[in-house]
Amino acid sequence: MAAQLHNSEKVLIKVRYYILGYIWDWDQRKFDRSSSITLKGDYIWDLGVETGRKVEVPCEQGKLIMRLA
Repeated sequence: MAAQLHNSEKVLIKVRYYILGYIWDWDQRKFDRSSSITLKGDYIWDLGVETGRKVEVPCEQGKLIMRLA
């Protein structure tokens, strides 16, 4: 699979695995039961998602897809 970038270069998309965590509530000093996923890395920018850009995350059973809004 490849993704189209602004400068027409193609990048091989790697599957990345994450562990679902919980949100830390600083006010109550405990974990909130709301699930949380944090994505970090240069690969996100390499795919054309720049800091401050809005993204949408359509949800299906067992699947989240992140795309530019």
